[in-house]
Amino acid sequence: MNHKPLQYESSKAVLLYMDANVRFRISHRLPSIRSVEKIVPLKIRYLNLDEFRTIVNDHIHRFGIYREYNSGEEVPKLIQDDNDKGGVQHDLDRYGFQISPGHSVLDPGDVLLGDLRDKVQYDTPGRERALEAEINRYEKAIFLLNNPEEIEDPPEEYENDDAAIEALMLEEAMKRPVESLKTHLDYSRIDFLPFECRRYNREPPYTCYIQLTVHAPSGKQIHRLPYRMKFSEAGFKVEMKYLSSIFGLTGPYDGVISMIDPECVSLAEIQIHVYRESDLEYPFIRSAKKLIIQNTSRRREMIPALINLPNHLISLIISDPEFTAENYFELVQNWRNNDRPVGSCFSIGIQQEEPVNSLFQMMTEHWEETKRNDQYASIPTRNGNILEVLYEPKEEPRSRDQWEFAYHDEWIFRARIIEME
Repeated sequence: MNHKPLQYESSKAVLLYMDANVRFRISHRLPSIRSVEKIVPLKIRYLNLDEFRTIVNDHIHRFGIYREYNSGEEVPKLIQDDNDKGGVQHDLDRYGFQISPGHSVLDPGDVLLGDLRDKVQYDTPGRERALEAEINRYEKAIFLLNNPEEIEDPPEEYENDDAAIEALMLEEAMKRPVESLKTHLDYSRIDFLPFECRRYNREPPYTCYIQLTVHAPSGKQIHRLPYRMKFSEAGFKVEMKYLSSIFGLTGPYDGVISMIDPECVSLAEIQIHVYRESDLEYPFIRSAKKLIIQNTSRRREMIPALINLPNHLISLIISDPEFTAENYFELVQNWRNNDRPVGSCFSIGIQQEEPVNSLFQMMTEHWEETKRNDQYASIPTRNGNILEVLYEPKEEPRSRDQWEFAYHDEWIFRARIIEME
């Protein structure tokens, strides 16, 4: 049998058409092929990027920090639960404190998909004092519930407000079952452990690993590496055809934007939530063939930006844009006067017919060449095509050209360009 390895060019050709997840496994097991693998575009049918999870086609890759306790140390139930789920989904410092994304330092090439606005500090003196008080309270409540003869009558007057508040909180804690108090005590002790390690400058009783859990149709695989890098230390460029973002493309999704190859051809479709006019200014959004806006701000100043979008196909869904008849007329005027290609279409889910019927009346009054019936109007465009304006009932089950309108709209408004017959 001939075991001659593939030549460089042959390797590139084979890798180009290989399933992405197979390439990952080959690159992991064959270091000799990594230099070729890195320069060959990775073809992915479906890519979903989350802060700690990536879906590539039908494989789910989930990252977490797995804490392996030292030999002889009992693993707390809360830690074991985290480990069983694939590890905690945040970075940890040397003492075990959680590091907020907003406190991460990004080096060149890092991509942070977390929220940079999250700057919670988990190692403050105030937090340390509160945890110590919780531990003392739970320990005392458990002791008194197990030894009711030790319960003393409350004093007629407390030394200060803090003492009165603590007595009240102890009273509330003692209303819980002992087992519940023990569980809360364990949680508080786990949260306090990093403070204790920092106080005595010692390492936690566990070793951290980055765990990658891969869920595939064939089963689950687990890989662990020493925890020597941050979650954000992964960056690459992506050429794509379809993009869907639940939370918009600003703030926590700046990382996604940074991964889009600037040389990428126009995307076939983008689904996005829009919260401000600047969200619509990215070139790769404005050049996408189909733009599906799943939600928008209700501010009326957003309407001009929506009306002037240059995309070939535009759909506004659950947007409640509060379009008036005047806004619809501005849209129609824009599309009539600009040389949009045949097949261009602007669709909006609507709940009321009245603004559109008023639009038809305005078109008839403004342009005498307007043709109109009950739910339809048309007008010649400047470049010799026809602009159709209509609204149609939403079908149930929805037809192929209505699939994105999944919410409570009764009608679908469309403005579209067709050829002159």
